[in-house]
Amino acid sequence: EFRRVLFRSTTLVLNAAQYDSFQIYLTGNISTLTIANASVGQQILLVFVLNATGGHSVPASIPQINNGWDNRIGALANQISSQLFVTLSDSKLRPLTAMTVTY
Repeated sequence: EFRRVLFRSTTLVLNAAQYDSFQIYLTGNISTLTIANASVGQQILLVFVLNATGGHSVPASIPQINNGWDNRIGALANQISSQLFVTLSDSKLRPLTAMTVTY
Protein backbone atom coordinates (compact mmCIF):
# COMPACT_ATOMS: atom_id res chain seq x y z
CA GLU A 1 0.00 0.00 0.00
CA PHE A 2 1.26 3.46 -0.93
CA ARG A 3 1.41 6.31 1.51
CA ARG A 4 0.73 9.43 -0.53
CA VAL A 5 2.43 12.52 0.86
CA LEU A 6 1.89 16.08 -0.35
CA PHE A 7 5.13 17.76 0.61
CA ARG A 8 4.58 21.20 2.13
CA SER A 9 7.62 21.86 4.34
CA THR A 10 11.40 21.48 4.09
CA THR A 11 11.48 18.51 6.49
CA LEU A 12 9.84 15.16 5.78
CA VAL A 13 9.64 12.09 8.06
CA LEU A 14 8.39 8.80 6.56
CA ASN A 15 7.21 6.10 8.99
CA ALA A 16 8.20 2.71 7.54
CA ALA A 17 6.33 0.89 10.33
CA GLN A 18 3.09 1.97 8.64
CA TYR A 19 3.95 1.78 4.92
CA ASP A 20 6.50 0.20 2.57
CA SER A 21 5.98 2.61 -0.33
CA PHE A 22 5.85 6.38 -0.32
CA GLN A 23 4.61 8.53 -3.19
CA ILE A 24 5.82 12.06 -2.47
CA TYR A 25 4.33 14.96 -4.44
CA LEU A 26 6.95 17.71 -4.53
CA THR A 27 5.72 21.29 -4.48
CA GLY A 28 9.08 22.56 -3.17
CA ASN A 29 12.56 21.41 -2.14
CA ILE A 30 13.13 18.86 0.65
CA SER A 31 16.12 19.77 2.83
CA THR A 32 15.79 16.93 5.36
CA LEU A 33 14.31 13.48 4.71
CA THR A 34 14.15 10.83 7.44
CA ILE A 35 12.95 7.23 7.09
CA ALA A 36 11.90 6.04 10.53
CA ASN A 37 11.10 2.58 11.95
CA ALA A 38 12.28 0.40 9.06
CA SER A 39 12.57 -3.29 10.00
CA VAL A 40 15.25 -5.75 8.88
CA GLY A 41 14.40 -7.21 5.46
CA GLN A 42 11.77 -4.57 4.72
CA GLN A 43 11.79 -3.19 1.18
CA ILE A 44 10.98 0.49 0.89
CA LEU A 45 10.02 2.26 -2.32
CA LEU A 46 10.42 6.02 -2.65
CA VAL A 47 8.55 7.69 -5.52
CA PHE A 48 8.96 11.42 -6.11
CA VAL A 49 6.42 13.18 -8.34
CA LEU A 50 7.24 16.73 -9.39
CA ASN A 51 4.43 19.22 -9.71
CA ALA A 52 3.67 21.23 -12.86
CA THR A 53 6.49 23.64 -12.04
CA GLY A 54 9.25 21.04 -11.61
CA GLY A 55 12.82 21.86 -10.63
CA HIS A 56 12.53 20.69 -7.02
CA SER A 57 15.27 18.79 -5.17
CA VAL A 58 15.75 16.20 -2.43
CA PRO A 59 18.65 15.99 0.07
CA ALA A 60 22.09 14.85 -1.06
CA SER A 61 22.14 12.40 1.86
CA ILE A 62 19.67 10.59 4.08
CA PRO A 63 21.02 9.34 7.44
CA GLN A 64 19.28 5.96 7.17
CA ILE A 65 20.72 5.17 3.72
CA ASN A 66 24.28 3.94 3.27
CA ASN A 67 25.90 3.97 -0.15
CA GLY A 68 23.75 4.23 -3.21
CA TRP A 69 21.26 7.01 -2.49
CA ASP A 70 20.87 8.84 -5.76
CA ASN A 71 19.29 12.22 -5.23
CA ARG A 72 19.30 13.06 -8.95
CA ILE A 73 15.56 13.09 -9.39
CA GLY A 74 14.01 14.39 -12.58
CA ALA A 75 13.92 18.16 -12.88
CA LEU A 76 11.17 18.64 -15.44
CA ALA A 77 7.53 19.31 -14.66
CA ASN A 78 5.50 16.21 -13.79
CA GLN A 79 8.49 13.84 -13.91
CA ILE A 80 8.39 10.77 -11.68
CA SER A 81 11.54 9.38 -10.02
CA SER A 82 11.74 6.18 -7.97
CA GLN A 83 14.26 4.04 -6.10
CA LEU A 84 13.82 0.76 -4.16
CA PHE A 85 15.72 -0.09 -0.96
CA VAL A 86 16.05 -2.98 1.49
CA THR A 87 16.79 -2.69 5.22
CA LEU A 88 19.76 -4.77 6.38
CA SER A 89 20.69 -6.01 9.86
CA ASP A 90 22.55 -2.77 10.66
CA SER A 91 19.20 -0.93 10.23
CA LYS A 92 20.57 0.97 7.22
CA LEU A 93 18.83 0.96 3.87
CA ARG A 94 20.71 -0.28 0.81
CA PRO A 95 19.52 0.35 -2.77
CA LEU A 96 18.15 -2.54 -4.79
CA THR A 97 17.75 -0.34 -7.88
CA ALA A 98 19.19 2.85 -9.25
CA MET A 99 17.05 6.00 -9.30
CA THR A 100 14.73 5.69 -12.29
CA VAL A 101 13.27 8.82 -13.92
CA THR A 102 10.18 8.64 -16.12
CA TYR A 103 7.85 11.18 -17.72
